[in-house]
Amino acid sequence: MEIHPQCLQGCWTEGWALDLHTSSSRHTFTAGWLTERTPVGEALYHYKYELNREYLPALADTAADFLKKRLPNWRIDLILPVPPSDTSRPFQPVEELACKIGAITGVPVALQVLRKVRPTSQLKEIEDADRRRALLEGAFYMAPHALHGLRVLIFDDLYRSGETLRAVCEMVLQRGRAAQVYVLTLTKTRSKR
Repeated sequence: MEIHPQCLQGCWTEGWALDLHTSSSRHTFTAGWLTERTPVGEALYHYKYELNREYLPALADTAADFLKKRLPNWRIDLILPVPPSDTSRPFQPVEELACKIGAITGVPVALQVLRKVRPTSQLKEIEDADRRRALLEGAFYMAPHALHGLRVLIFDDLYRSGETLRAVCEMVLQRGRAAQVYVLTLTKTRSKR
């Protein structure tokens, strides 16, 4: 799958999205919004929102290929998926993808180290950055020193404002005591909403 990696700036050592989520979006009077997605964005859309698991191998292979090129420098000890917000899905896309990427790269995946302990509303609906931060405060839990000295990759499917990744990264570094944190997402939105 063709990708165009996007650098992600934040409180992590290094971060990347494999591509933008959309390639264009325009409004027409007859059809409303017409959105064209990048190949990764299209696959993620079908996998996550239409629950079509046929897209899992291509997404995982693409992410694993990207990650393999960085492993010699990053020397990741562990992949840590961001806990899901929507637990009503029949499967959790981020966790399933992380496990598949871990199997391909040989990097262990920790599903129980970081937990979401308080539900949060969909952050994409909230434009105010301070309000997004406040909603995420206390939403995650990890045992003290759970990642002491480890180099951790935080994995998520979609980067929008970066607030969720910032909250998770701070938890991993401060409470978990990880040595370094890297970030990988499948896509990044064009806007920060």
